[in-house]
Amino acid sequence: MARFDKVGPAIRALRIDRHWSQRELARRAQVTDALLSSYERGRKVPSLPNLGRLLDALGADLDQLEGQLDRLNERGPKHGPTRDRDRAVPGVDLARFFGLQTVPRRYEQPLAEMVQGFQSAARLVGERMLDDGAPLRRR
Repeated sequence: MARFDKVGPAIRALRIDRHWSQRELARRAQVTDALLSSYERGRKVPSLPNLGRLLDALGADLDQLEGQLDRLNERGPKHGPTRDRDRAVPGVDLARFFGLQTVPRRYEQPLAEMVQGFQSAARLVGERMLDDGAPLRRR
């Protein structure tokens, strides 16, 4: 099973944690009710811009999404919680992000820079796709 096979159910779990209806989340994320439903049922996979909108609307980050994915995929976290101020990238637990028990101190900075670069690239691609008005298509 791929790591993100259950991204839709993970979004549903985050939505339910906030006691929101699908309609409420769809309205806040500016997607249609039908599209959100198809994501939550696993029939479609959200594009990067839509995933970003959903996470922003939920007030969630990649770390929280990953936590839901771990729970849904029955992997469970591999380590205890880390305070946000102790993280190299605020809102991202590097060990959990990379599926490790711990991250050796000498690798924290390079991995943090890689995650920050990924987040910046994902935002840039999403913004450009929105500007172009062209949806990302699968091959």
